[in-house]
Amino acid sequence: MDIRMAKKTDFDYYKILRLEGLNDYSQLAGEKLEVTPKRIKEEFYNILKTNRRYLLFAIDNESIVGYLIGSILKANYQHKRAYIDDLYIKKEYRRRGYAQKLMNRFIELMKNKGITKVQLGVRINNKPAISLYKKLGFKIKHYEMEKDIVSKAL
Repeated sequence: MDIRMAKKTDFDYYKILRLEGLNDYSQLAGEKLEVTPKRIKEEFYNILKTNRRYLLFAIDNESIVGYLIGSILKANYQHKRAYIDDLYIKKEYRRRGYAQKLMNRFIELMKNKGITKVQLGVRINNKPAISLYKKLGFKIKHYEMEKDIVSKAL
């Protein structure tokens, strides 16, 4: 098991995993996400060209089995913060420590950048993820709520 930063040559693997991850998220959230391969390609190369975004891969026997996307947020108030935008592990590799290793590596990178807080969001019905995050020391700080509305045609 290894964790490494993404390289340009990883795009095809990333696209497959990202589509799987978005499909899983759609099922968990109960809403369909419309993301095109073109948008995934733009996202991938935008992450690689900035020093404020990170894409880490979990590797098993030279195969990419998961990823973590994280960002350094603009400084506000007294803390420099980072945000874990997305974390995905292929179903057959879950509960083997890959997610924990990805998160620990990201947190280590952020410590080295002087970041003092790492945040993330998680669906309330994603019990395995919540359990992992608590195990890693994350605490619930607020609730985010939403309401679906129907807009009137103009």
